[in-house]
Amino acid sequence: MRVERRKVHVDSTFADFYLGHFSRLVALATAVAGDATFAEDIVQDAMGKAHDRWPELDGYDNPVAWVRRAVINKSIDRKRRILREAKALARLGPGQPRASFQPRSDDELWSAVQALPARQRAAIALFYMEGYQTNEIAEVLGCAEATARTLLHRARATLRLELDTDHRGAQL
Repeated sequence: MRVERRKVHVDSTFADFYLGHFSRLVALATAVAGDATFAEDIVQDAMGKAHDRWPELDGYDNPVAWVRRAVINKSIDRKRRILREAKALARLGPGQPRASFQPRSDDELWSAVQALPARQRAAIALFYMEGYQTNEIAEVLGCAEATARTLLHRARATLRLELDTDHRGAQL
């Protein structure tokens, strides 16, 4: 019995797109979800959806914006699910095994960023990791530019208080 193998055709433009953006999207997912282990899975899933819709996305002015938004949404969803699971396990009592959610880095700044609300984390990651301006952050997060500025302002204020940057000389 002969098994027929199908050739999978990957559009070279999508392959270039994938290779060109994968590592930065993983860094973004890590910053937002707080878990480097699952960041690649999150990006792979978003890239899979992008591949399925590539003929449409390829016509966009900025197809990476669509994928970036999907990565942020999936990262926020993952963080929320982990926190819900931890709360549910905490209600079961002290004798039950507990899930722990710890960023892989022990860095004080990383821990402080992970403690921020999801949209503030995303705004910080887009601003500092991707170099986005507030109007671009607003577009990615689907909010007004004033809201993006507020998210950044509140995140920075929280990080300053948490890290006591006046004594360390660092600036956020």
